[in-house]
Amino acid sequence: MTKIFSSLKIVITLTLLSAAFSCSSSSKQDIEESLVLNKTEITVVEGKSYVLKAEVTPKSSFDKLSWSSSNASVAQVSGGIVRGLSEGTAIITASIGSFSSSCKVTVEPAYNGYGYVDMGVSVKWATCNIGAETPYDSGDYFPWGETSPKKISHWYDYKFWIYGDDIYEVKFRKYVTSPDRGPVDGMTELELSDDAARARMGGNWRMPSWPECKELADNTDFKTYRNGVLLTSKINGKTLFFPFAGYYDNDGKYQNYARYYGEYAHVWTTSMIGYIEDHDCAYAVSFSFLINGKENGWADIMYRRWSCPVRGVFN
Repeated sequence: MTKIFSSLKIVITLTLLSAAFSCSSSSKQDIEESLVLNKTEITVVEGKSYVLKAEVTPKSSFDKLSWSSSNASVAQVSGGIVRGLSEGTAIITASIGSFSSSCKVTVEPAYNGYGYVDMGVSVKWATCNIGAETPYDSGDYFPWGETSPKKISHWYDYKFWIYGDDIYEVKFRKYVTSPDRGPVDGMTELELSDDAARARMGGNWRMPSWPECKELADNTDFKTYRNGVLLTSKINGKTLFFPFAGYYDNDGKYQNYARYYGEYAHVWTTSMIGYIEDHDCAYAVSFSFLINGKENGWADIMYRRWSCPVRGVFN
């Protein structure tokens, strides 16, 4: 009886081992080879690089991966690192055996290391807000006339503050047009020393004036999306995107997140007053867009201490 059970145990064990080996062999044979890139379309600024990542199955084949560019004068690739060389488009392709995957690369022109768009108007506009990696990112937020990102809750934290923390009594040391607001200097346009774009981007980059913003608005068509507004030039068909980044007014519940994020797009201008009805120098002008699309590209007045994104321009 013992011998029968022993024989049975051996048979079962051998059968299970055989089945396991059969399943293992079948699994290896059933693994499908594949190659997928993490992006199908990217934008790169001249002189900058972007790392494309390839997912290869099986992973043991990764070292056999090869890369190529359809236009090496526009963009080159080595080991997945794409470098933009000149304005234009190129198709970057990763290949292994009979498998391949491609990504469309658009290379934008750059000035002083920052991408820009020529919309056919008097100044060229930066592709992104300062501090943003893509046109769809909000970037950094600045009080008007300050050159470092900052979110402040009181007037006395503002760079040009002299006295008071109430809008009806606050006084300033610079950009003053009324004796009620401090020593009058009559200045209504930012000096370059107080321009965030010049300080952060260098070269001839600067913040736009309100007339330059109005020129852009008058020469473009607007289309709003869930995350921002796309401007298309009536002159040359090129496009510029402004994200609905909102702004920080740092009052009450809005101290820790942007008010109207996802609804409004604001970027500071260099203009304080003079192009709007309200001539109180406690305010400055922002170039603004609204998600409903009924009113876009208008001059909005905002407290100087509020923090808004900044978009650079240059001649």
